[in-house]
Amino acid sequence: MRTTRSALLRWAGWFAAANAALFMLAGLRFLASYPFSADPLGLVYGLLAYTGHFALLAALPVGLLVVPLALAWPQRAVVTATAAVVEGVVLALLVVDGNVFAEQRYHLTPLTAVLFETTTWVFIGIIAFFSLVFEFLLSGYVWRWVEGEPRRGGRMLAGVLCAAWLGSQGIHIWADAIGYTSVTQLTRYLPAYFPIHAKRSLARMGLVDESLVERRRQLQKAADAAAGQLHYPLRPLECADQTPSLNILFVLIDALRPDAVDPDLLPNIAAFGRQGALFENHWSGGNSSRAGIFSMFYGLPSTYQETFYGVQQPPLLLQLARRQQYQLGLFSAPGFSTPTDIGRTVFAGVPGLPGERGGVTAVERNRAVTDDWLAWLGARDPSRRFLGFLYYDPPMLSRMRKRLSKSSGR
Repeated sequence: MRTTRSALLRWAGWFAAANAALFMLAGLRFLASYPFSADPLGLVYGLLAYTGHFALLAALPVGLLVVPLALAWPQRAVVTATAAVVEGVVLALLVVDGNVFAEQRYHLTPLTAVLFETTTWVFIGIIAFFSLVFEFLLSGYVWRWVEGEPRRGGRMLAGVLCAAWLGSQGIHIWADAIGYTSVTQLTRYLPAYFPIHAKRSLARMGLVDESLVERRRQLQKAADAAAGQLHYPLRPLECADQTPSLNILFVLIDALRPDAVDPDLLPNIAAFGRQGALFENHWSGGNSSRAGIFSMFYGLPSTYQETFYGVQQPPLLLQLARRQQYQLGLFSAPGFSTPTDIGRTVFAGVPGLPGERGGVTAVERNRAVTDDWLAWLGARDPSRRFLGFLYYDPPMLSRMRKRLSKSSGR
């Protein structure tokens, strides 16, 4: 077979297909602890997502690096070596990530990699060496196989793999919008898997029904699914009822830095802070809103967020508050879905969560949170305890600093 651009592209396609099958075999490690559901849709989605995702992991490096190289520089040795190296790196990462996930139940990240000891890096080096050797041998075998096979079957196989990926994404978009846990619980088990979300778009188009009946039905499914995935809490919660009864109020201001709590910028908040206890010796759960809120309510690292999101299990605090019949006053300027997804984690199963405030500015949303809270507080039953949650968008501190500078002549 002549080394032409057409021949190299054909080889690259079959090499990606061979690696897709190889990656699927390596990915079986991730399913060792997966709680397979008897739900037919969950099983169909699992098959499509598993096939489509590992095919994508194999095809993406080839499409982004090998195909342009074959078109620009059609040299067999260069193209095949590059393909073997990039696919070998992906294979090594899958094997290492599988070992991490089997022991820790979370995937490999740069943060976890920096914690590896020297012996671990030596082990990773050995895995990478054998992965590269195997990929070079596989590249030669695929070349010889392509030389002797007729030009049929490739397009059909590519079409089947693309259909599997598209089908899985379509199922996930719908299932994620209504909280269908037999589908969404798979996400955390697949490495580098980021399925498409479209809750807001489907809600705006009126294609999903988020009524109370549906929410309760999905919450029951979440409880059933959680029993097989989470050992949370490690021991039953022992909490005696306190007398006198206490109310609980969370006031969250997104992206508010400690140095911004200044009498000139935020005088009321600064004065309120001087009246209470200031906690400075604590660990941050992450530098994003989603990670921070999750760790604050659950007391767990944010690496577990996808698990709780997939099965919609609320934290112990909310479970106890609902069991003791606390009144819940929950108001959020950015809403309860993306980007924090607290409607599917912290407040999972709470009926009647307010929707997104569209068409208004951040300042107007913040004012609405305060107004709605004061109205709810005045109308609540004073004989019962309450748990309040006020979540504000980031304040416009840059504008405030400019105004202060102008007024002071600085």
